[in-house]
Amino acid sequence: MKKIVSVILLGTLLISGCNGGGEQGNENEEVTADTSTEETASNNIDEDEAVSLAEQFIEHLSAGEFGEGVGQFNEEVAAQLGAEELKELWETLESQIGTFIDAEFQTTQVIEEYLVVLISGLFEAADVTFTVTIDENYQIAGFFIQ
Repeated sequence: MKKIVSVILLGTLLISGCNGGGEQGNENEEVTADTSTEETASNNIDEDEAVSLAEQFIEHLSAGEFGEGVGQFNEEVAAQLGAEELKELWETLESQIGTFIDAEFQTTQVIEEYLVVLISGLFEAADVTFTVTIDENYQIAGFFIQ
């Protein structure tokens, strides 16, 4: 269990989400903001397209296509996380909880101008939740593993 927590911490430290373009703050606060259930009145993001993008991102990771995954990031996330770091994160995750088996869409949440897509990830030894935040340009604005 201690190893799983280190992967989650590593993921949280490496990957930005919904932080408004460079605002500095506690990384844990960003996680709380991304997993909030508060919804705004509306946004212009098509849910089906956002879910498809998030699922495609997880497929890229599971296939070892880290460059393609990074290609889905917005500028802020891409500046903080490259293909090598994403590869290291994924390999660390698999070394600690086993080979990736499957992913299944759970739900979405509207948070400010973002659509947050929650996907269950099934691995050999444990399940995780992938939180993929999509912006209005249909780019990934945040990615967390819990």
